[in-house]
Amino acid sequence: MLLGTLGVSIAGEQPAAAYGPSYCSGYRWNVKTGQDPQASQVNLGSVTPTTVGFLTSLSAQPSLSDNSRLAPTELTQYEITGTIVDYQLQHDNDCHVVIQDNSSSNVMITEIPDPACVPSSSPFAAMAANSRSVFSANAASAIGSTVAIKGVGFFDNNTLTSNVAPNKIELHPVLDINFNPGSPPPTNYFTMNASPSTTSVIQGHSATTSIGTQVTSGSSQSANLTASGLPAGATASFSPNPINSGQGSTMAIAASASTPTGTYTVNVKGTGTSTNYTTSMTLTVIAGNDFSLSSNPNSLTVPQGQSGTTTITSAVTNGSAQTVSLSASGLPSGATASSNPSSIAVGASSTMTISTSSSTPVGDDYPVSVIATGPGATHSSAVSLGVDPAPRYWMVATDGGIFAFGNAGFYGSMGGHPLNKPIVGMAATPDGGGYWLVASDGGIFGFGDAGFYGSMGGHLLNKPIVGMAPTFDGRGYWLVASDGGIFSFGDARFFGSTGAVHLNQPVVGMASTPVSGGYWHVASDGGIFSFGDAGFFGSTGDVHLNQPIVGMASTVDGLGYWLVASDGGIFAFGDAPFSGSTGGHPLNKPIVGMASSFDGGGYWLVASDGGLFAFGDAGFSGSKGGQPLNAPVTEMAAA
Repeated sequence: MLLGTLGVSIAGEQPAAAYGPSYCSGYRWNVKTGQDPQASQVNLGSVTPTTVGFLTSLSAQPSLSDNSRLAPTELTQYEITGTIVDYQLQHDNDCHVVIQDNSSSNVMITEIPDPACVPSSSPFAAMAANSRSVFSANAASAIGSTVAIKGVGFFDNNTLTSNVAPNKIELHPVLDINFNPGSPPPTNYFTMNASPSTTSVIQGHSATTSIGTQVTSGSSQSANLTASGLPAGATASFSPNPINSGQGSTMAIAASASTPTGTYTVNVKGTGTSTNYTTSMTLTVIAGNDFSLSSNPNSLTVPQGQSGTTTITSAVTNGSAQTVSLSASGLPSGATASSNPSSIAVGASSTMTISTSSSTPVGDDYPVSVIATGPGATHSSAVSLGVDPAPRYWMVATDGGIFAFGNAGFYGSMGGHPLNKPIVGMAATPDGGGYWLVASDGGIFGFGDAGFYGSMGGHLLNKPIVGMAPTFDGRGYWLVASDGGIFSFGDARFFGSTGAVHLNQPVVGMASTPVSGGYWHVASDGGIFSFGDAGFFGSTGDVHLNQPIVGMASTVDGLGYWLVASDGGIFAFGDAPFSGSTGGHPLNKPIVGMASSFDGGGYWLVASDGGLFAFGDAGFSGSKGGQPLNAPVTEMAAA
């Protein structure tokens, strides 16, 4: 039986709970008896030593939910060592045990519920029932006894019974009572809590939570804060750290872009000079805003001193759009990259211009990375950059006048010199250090490092010479006449001709294969004649043409060729890419020749007035279009 004072309190009581006899009712009854959803969050394996003075100094909580707890107080199991000064049996059959600090006059109520009011599903049921049994066994001598009493923090609204704490704090339910407590808890003790106790962080970002500490007994002490249980790639820092118990600190958790998504329990430990305390929080890592990046085209060839463009496209792959800034790395010396716009919202595109200087080293496949840097993620897209020699080309007029463009050197000309016959063609040496001119009578004029290996000047020809082609090493050349007759000089070998064959239309030009193992002739109707290792890849010999063919050029590998008509129409065969033409466009003067770019990714067309038309990766370095000429342009060459 219980002795002591019997009191009844009915103020502010709530409807009965769903379990137990009818008297099992009261303010926040589910929380009192562990039937609320958060009851399982009370750490029954951890005890926080404290004092009546500390608990009664906490802020009052005048209105709280009937079915949820106030963290951290109502999620903490406290232990008070003090003296029982009174106890009362209430109308709900709870036993109010009044306890007083041993060193002060502070008092508060601790409540031991009737086991009949606590269902077995409550995590407190067994411990509360045992406490009731222990107290009943010692009730006769309870008043004046020193006990160690454990229970869960609880804010009540009790107004009628005596010994109520100023903030109405209680321990409810009491989970253990020891009438032989032995040594008291450490003099200096503190607790900690995280607020909020649940937080989320996006990959690649950071989040903060406040770490609060409370002195629960004795004096303040210095405590160093650490965190454990963080997912891979995440870090935690505290500011300030260390702190004195009773103070707070801000914990910042930074997640990397690769931190795995999911929910984690993070333990925050305070290591004090006298005691330690650990609190936990729940961290959820959320997938961050992410995007993809692509470049189109992803391969560029830019001549020295020129520029090329690629379109940078972005797309949201996770989360929402973010603004990213664009840059490039891996550029060769002398090259620069700029984007317009330089920053985009993911989902948009930008044009990146890569510009080279005259000193940028020639090379293939420079690995350029286009980089998009955003607040949540950074990605790159690879662009293969090729740098060709600066566009250099020459034009020759029928009087032998030479016009050099780009970094093409001027090595001399026949302009102003009397010629027996007009110039009809030219060819550059492999290194661009010289060129040959050929007249319609087969006369050869070499300049720069273009060696003289013979000519047909002064020899009787069946038909006039119409073009020429050099060998791959520059130590020879071929001349072709309008009847397809071939004349070989230097190391140029003879592989055959159409000199004795009836032609539907006259030959107008020629080109040689890469290793000088053969050559092609082209007639004005587009008929192709192949000799040596020169493959036949097609012709326009049986196709109606708007204008006659006037020239040809071969690809760098010899597996294709282009034909050009006087209106600038282009006919591509084999692996020769079609990069554009002037067919169908009005021209001031007819096209008279063509040349391919360094890597065969483009070509130039030249008109008789010196107008120059560049296609593909063939850069424009100037022309004579619109300028007075002494004689019309008849051909061009490039190296």
